[in-house]
Amino acid sequence: MNSKSLFISVIIAKIFIIFISLFLWSSCRNNSDDEEIKTNYLTSAKYNFNNNLKAEAIKYCDKALTIDSLYKEALFLKILSMDGLKKYDDYLNNLNKLLRIDSLHYDGYLYRAEYFMNSQEYSSSINDYKKAITIEPKNELAFALLGNCYNAMEEKDSALYYFNKCIQINPNSPFGYNQRGGFFFTNMEFKKAYDDLTHSVSLDSTDAYPLYNLGVLKYSIQKKYDEGCADMKKAFELGYAGSKDFYEQRCVK
Repeated sequence: MNSKSLFISVIIAKIFIIFISLFLWSSCRNNSDDEEIKTNYLTSAKYNFNNNLKAEAIKYCDKALTIDSLYKEALFLKILSMDGLKKYDDYLNNLNKLLRIDSLHYDGYLYRAEYFMNSQEYSSSINDYKKAITIEPKNELAFALLGNCYNAMEEKDSALYYFNKCIQINPNSPFGYNQRGGFFFTNMEFKKAYDDLTHSVSLDSTDAYPLYNLGVLKYSIQKKYDEGCADMKKAFELGYAGSKDFYEQRCVK
């Protein structure tokens, strides 16, 4: 190879190296820009979600997912927003996608299990609750929800087993006592229901559900009208759906 040919080869090699360097720099810059943009979209989505603007939250989640279709944080927030709006037309598909992206997503299994239970697909619901338990065996929430699923199937022994398991895992779980109290109430074991619901309220006085059930139990079963109305009023003030009619029809004079 003569000196002229060698010189041309060196020039070509340098140009190639410069081109590759510019390409890599541009790619890194674009990736960095995309990361920042999708993060900003997620921040906007969270802001709208927290301000009860869930339709707007979905729009920003979709923008983030346009940049990164595997962005599980945006996808899960979209799922939460859809659930809040009771918009279920593409809800299951989004849950399935989330669990393909992250097969260990605890909350994803809980939400899909709830969807299946509400659709009376109890076998699928149980499978998902049990997967969630496998992922987080010390989290009592899935045990109580699994109890609700068995209760809906009228498998009372299994339901009670999982409610008890929930409380065994966390003896200070207001949710566990709340759910077991509701179970006892619907099965007309009113003394046990009273004890559990009262304990639930003592652990968390901001939950309207046990207050509502206590109000019904005291008013209708124990005939403690003033106490029942007082609990129903608290449930009403906390925004529980059925408490308004009960309180106004029975307690307002």
